[in-house]
Parts: sequence; structure tokens; C-alpha cells
Amino acid sequence: MITTLAAPAGAWLVQYVDQVYVWFAYLASVLYLSCRLFRPVQERPGKENFKAAKLPAVPISVLSGFLGIGPGFLLMPALIIVGFNTKTAAGINAFAVCPPSFSSLIHHIGTAR
Repeated sequence: MITTLAAPAGAWLVQYVDQVYVWFAYLASVLYLSCRLFRPVQERPGKENFKAAKLPAVPISVLSGFLGIGPGFLLMPALIIVGFNTKTAAGINAFAVCPPSFSSLIHHIGTAR
């Protein structure tokens, strides 16, 4: 729900930003998550922290709408970083990415070809 409501904000915002800045945002997010995922993460089975997972959900959704990609690109690594095991993170990610991907299209329906 959080991701579905926040993703259209990024899709709206990107209409007013020069394309070169979109590429820089994409590159920065890929580099950050790549570096972050190479650091060891201690999995804490049974101690999933949904409050910690909600915190990055809004900026991830806005950024995914801004970049025109699904939020799973950023949400899956974020869930692992906050302590979810890989299978649980993948399940949450699969459930959470479909609605925001569609809600980001709302701002582009008028110009779609």
C-alpha cells in the first residue's frame, strides 16, 4: 500500500527533471546498493522488522517511479539489508512490486503511444 501511493509521485516529478539527472539517480542507486550488498549482512531469522522495512519503502517507491523501473529493483536489497532472510524478502518483494508498477503509469496514460 505504501509503495502504491508513493510511486506516482516519482513518475510525476520526472516530467520536470532533465534526463541526465535521471541517469545520475539511477547510477547512484545502483552503485550504492552494489556496495551495500557486498558488505556482510547478518540474517536474523524470526526477527523480521517490518517497521524498519517501511522506512525505506516511500523513498524507494518515489525513486522507482522517477526512474521508470519497478520498486523490486531497490526493495529486495533493502529488505535484506534491514535483516529479512532472502526467501522472505523475495516473497514480500513479489507481493509489493506489482501495484506500484501499475500506479506509476497513471501520469503517463495521456502521452502513451
